[in-house]
Amino acid sequence: MGSVRMGLSTPTFVNTVEEFLEHTAKDGWDFAEFNHLDLPPFSPELLDSEARERVRRKADDLGLEVTLHAGDCDLLTLDPGFLRYSEERVLTEAQLAKDLGAVYLNSHIGFPERMVRHEGGSIWADDHFDFQGRIDGAVAHLASIADELEMRILYENTYRLVEPLVEAINECASPNLGFLMDVGHANIYGDIHKIHSMMSSRGKLFAMHLHDNNGRWDQHAPLGHGTLDLDGITIPTYVAVEVRNWDLAIGTREEFRKRYL
Repeated sequence: MGSVRMGLSTPTFVNTVEEFLEHTAKDGWDFAEFNHLDLPPFSPELLDSEARERVRRKADDLGLEVTLHAGDCDLLTLDPGFLRYSEERVLTEAQLAKDLGAVYLNSHIGFPERMVRHEGGSIWADDHFDFQGRIDGAVAHLASIADELEMRILYENTYRLVEPLVEAINECASPNLGFLMDVGHANIYGDIHKIHSMMSSRGKLFAMHLHDNNGRWDQHAPLGHGTLDLDGITIPTYVAVEVRNWDLAIGTREEFRKRYL
């Protein structure tokens, strides 16, 4: 196993980008993940070219790498207006990542787990349209942006229908498209080792989101406060702790090092 770099994903209550970078460096992290790019203070609309250069220099001065977590968008949606927005938004956020010298931008791509309720129970919306066609289009769009900007874009697994998305990315020729394995989401999915195997089979697993839960809800709990078990998992180079509290994130980092590094 090579050297693992530990990063902090944006906790709650961050007032400025500079505050986040300074606090992250002070707590001894290797990189800072800018999460919720659709909200202040990390929105691309709030960071002009001068601000982007200032943030980049600040991170360099603090010895921090930067990664980005895309905001809410859905490249699998049937809504043509939201699809156009999502396609444009990914490009906007990838350009921000490029300008900040980010290691990668990770995205959920879409939300196939949405369901429609009816009198007989629940049905999955993706059973009612050409879901594979949507996946192929989404992956092609991401690859075109990643290759145009030479920016690494990673797919983050959600809770359902992981296999077709992983397969499409594995089959994609772009060297800039890969995977971020969210182990909390995988714990809800129910088979962490299966998802890890699929994502790592072509050497495209690059990063991890680390948080715990009870196997039913996305709680973003500290490691050890749920059922997460990573024994036997090869840890990728970049591990971002996605626990929404400064101090609890440090506890998760140290517990992770003790258990798995």
